[in-house]
Amino acid sequence: DIGRKEGIDEQTIFFLQGDLNSRTILKGGRPYDILLELLEDRLLQRAIGYNLPGIPRGRWYEMVQHDDARSLPVTYKFTHDSVDRDSAESASSLTIGAVVDKASEARLFRARAETAGEGHSPAAYKQCLADVGDDYRSEWGIAFKPKNFRPFRFPSSADRILYWVADPLHSRLEWEFPRGGYQVNYKQGGSDHKPVSLEAILRVRPPPASSSSATVPVDPEPFVAAACSRRGTAMCSEMSEMLDAEVFRDSLGIGQYSLWGKAKAGW
Repeated sequence: DIGRKEGIDEQTIFFLQGDLNSRTILKGGRPYDILLELLEDRLLQRAIGYNLPGIPRGRWYEMVQHDDARSLPVTYKFTHDSVDRDSAESASSLTIGAVVDKASEARLFRARAETAGEGHSPAAYKQCLADVGDDYRSEWGIAFKPKNFRPFRFPSSADRILYWVADPLHSRLEWEFPRGGYQVNYKQGGSDHKPVSLEAILRVRPPPASSSSATVPVDPEPFVAAACSRRGTAMCSEMSEMLDAEVFRDSLGIGQYSLWGKAKAGW
């Protein structure tokens, strides 16, 4: 019984932070974040915790909520060089949306995006960074080697903070972020990732008088067949086009590389 062995109940919160290996997907000229898509997919979330004995029903959330990938800060992929003060200031508000918008200012990419429809093309990642231009890539410190570029090296928000919480407890949580959300230190060199910090205040409201501590039963077997919703399946297909199989498994959190498994490894 995993829940009893690890002391997991309706009062448990797990925090998972660091390089979660999320990647940006470009589809129809728009950016998507694979981790954000997973977190918003109800069926995939339930599949992650499927058939874990004694685990109450719950799900993963990101501490800082984002409506879409455009507002996520870029934390990867940068040059390893140290960054001067002016470049760090320029990159201080660098988001995935800012990278795509700068590329869209190039007439060639704009015309291509307008005719791209809803399709996914691995070639779009390299073209997007090429359209951004040398000056902005250098100013932001973005790493780009055209000869050996691969789609999973496109700027992404890889370094994040998640938490898992049982459903009854989640409704009682209130988060406050005094500094507004993620703070990325773009002045730090030596890695293709940038360090991220987050100042957060968590308040837990008292449980309602009628609250029950009974563990929610696990869903029945037929649920698994429906776990890959249309949205999740589409993103899985596109990720497989841009990543090697092992990186793909690690990024999506499936099989032995599940997000739950990563959380357990961090205990």
